[in-house]
Amino acid sequence: MTMNAVRSALTNSLLLGFGTATIGVALMGLLAWLIYRSRLPGSGLIEYVVMFPQAVPRLVFAFGLMWAWVVFPIPIYGTLWLLLLAYLTVFLPLGVRTIAGVMLQIDKSLENARRCAVRLGRSGCGR
Repeated sequence: MTMNAVRSALTNSLLLGFGTATIGVALMGLLAWLIYRSRLPGSGLIEYVVMFPQAVPRLVFAFGLMWAWVVFPIPIYGTLWLLLLAYLTVFLPLGVRTIAGVMLQIDKSLENARRCAVRLGRSGCGR
């Protein structure tokens, strides 16, 4: 193994780790808010879809993901994008549950106070 191969592998691992963490926190925070805080009619269905990867064994999920992206018209098979997508999907239930636990501890009155503050700021009232 040459030094270039090691450097490439290290760079790919760091890119995947940083990308998964960055995109994952934003995506999982948004999904947790949609499921537990919004009044969206299909939030139960969203929660079911988000938690589905936890119920499927990882090997079965990996083969299903590989098979799905081989026949998909967007050519991401064999790239880092497919690994990023797989990591995001596998860690989605864990991240959403972790963020939801923190989100549910915060009282809803704080969100209502923020909405009122934004409305007052726009109308010029209360200054």
